[in-house]
Amino acid sequence: MKCKNRTILLSVAVLLSVFDIANADTTIYDKHYNRQGYEKESGDRGVMYDRHWNRTGYQKDGRIYDKNWNLQGHKKKGDTTVIYDKQWNRTGYERDNKIYDKQWNLKGYKKR
Repeated sequence: MKCKNRTILLSVAVLLSVFDIANADTTIYDKHYNRQGYEKESGDRGVMYDRHWNRTGYQKDGRIYDKNWNLQGHKKKGDTTVIYDKQWNRTGYERDNKIYDKQWNLKGYKKR
């Protein structure tokens, strides 16, 4: 029985590593350090997940999409990344692994 449990555990670990969902490039937290989701870089795009590993969207070429590839907003990277909605209204910022709203109030953290 002990050997069977190890075999199952090893099989699950191999499957997770093959599909590369066991490790996130970035973990997203709210301002109270409660885990909110993950971001994973793959090639030229980023994939966003909620805290239960359900895909919620994508990022590609400075654009933010929902899980069905509908445009939701834009990101303009620099020292401070500025986040816009799809009509180019500023909605927030990312700087030094911290996430802010448009009034620079702390919303959360990113941990790589």
